[in-house]
Amino acid sequence: ITVELYDEFGATTSSSIIHDTDIRDVINELFGSGAKGITLGGQRLIVTSAVRCSGSLIKVNDRLITVNPVIIQAVGDPDLLNSGLDIIKNNMELNRGIRFKITRESMLKLPAYSPSGE
Repeated sequence: ITVELYDEFGATTSSSIIHDTDIRDVINELFGSGAKGITLGGQRLIVTSAVRCSGSLIKVNDRLITVNPVIIQAVGDPDLLNSGLDIIKNNMELNRGIRFKITRESMLKLPAYSPSGE
């Protein structure tokens, strides 16, 4: 599946924008739902991958990624991955205005992990 996360339209408060903790929550839900591999902003995630805010920017594996939308791709059973996101999706949409777009892909090929600076 491909998950796109968008800040609340016209976001004016800290709670209406996507933070690194939100992204980590989504990633943890995907892994918990059986994801075999995940990319964030085109960066392959491994056990030691770091997702951090740097001001209004987000870094993955020490590389800046595109935000608004933040794009997460996960390989696994699409029904399980999608249903695993239900609670977090509903919570973020209803309480903070964060927008989710989840697309079921017929085929995804994730890139291999590449250490930062290479």
